[in-house]
Amino acid sequence: MFLIYNEIVDAQKDINLKRHVESIAFIIDQSLNVKPKIEGMIQSVINAQIAYAKTLLVEREKLVKAQDEGNIIKAEQILINAFQIDVKFFLEKLRLEMGLDPNPIKAYKESKYYNKIREERG
Repeated sequence: MFLIYNEIVDAQKDINLKRHVESIAFIIDQSLNVKPKIEGMIQSVINAQIAYAKTLLVEREKLVKAQDEGNIIKAEQILINAFQIDVKFFLEKLRLEMGLDPNPIKAYKESKYYNKIREERG
């Protein structure tokens, strides 16, 4: 997922590809048989946010230079460096700034939403 987001971020910078990127439909398709469905979906969205945030930390100019030079090891290391950064703290801070709970799964559980819809639907 990280590498897919990396390609999307690169394409956003290319004037010839930008209009295509803007029309991407982001979809999560899951078949959750073991996990609770809503919590599993929230977890998947959090994982997508983490991957995207890490992608935004890729040192693009250095990556392009390494790619242009054919330096595969250096290019890969630049991607690995961004991938290994723990961005959870930053995402939690962003959620707080947006007026959201920093822990979406905890917020969902505390909301008792599942109990509400289960009662409504019988």
